[in-house]
Amino acid sequence: MGEKFAAKLLKGIEDYRRNSGRFRIDRAQEQAERIAALIRAFPGIEEITPAGSLRRGRETVGDLDLLVTGPACEPEVVAAAVEHVATLPLIDKLLARGQNKVSFTLRDNFQVDVRLLHAPATAPRCSTSPAPSITTLPCASAPSSAA
Repeated sequence: MGEKFAAKLLKGIEDYRRNSGRFRIDRAQEQAERIAALIRAFPGIEEITPAGSLRRGRETVGDLDLLVTGPACEPEVVAAAVEHVATLPLIDKLLARGQNKVSFTLRDNFQVDVRLLHAPATAPRCSTSPAPSITTLPCASAPSSAA
């Protein structure tokens, strides 16, 4: 085995290990849209924003992170929205359910983490998401304070 061939082989093994268990961004986008449509069926969900690798537009995604906001995510009523997410029909295995977070896998072992967040009224909302079909968050400048 030549030196050049051995170097290519080692590089291939390294690439495989780095990308093993990862999904292409187009597949992650597809899944995010399917999941977002199901979550939106719950009354009081206003925004679903991708986070993590999908938001950054990476070529591959290890898991899918979605941030959910709206009146249904307020602390006193979020339990019902968490239950809705935890019982989505496409879930293969429920990994964790907390006060405002649900983690699950799909049939192909694609892990999804959904956080239901209370959005303070004064917080600026801005997204640089490459996935505009999932969310339509307008970019707004932060409120200026008078000095």
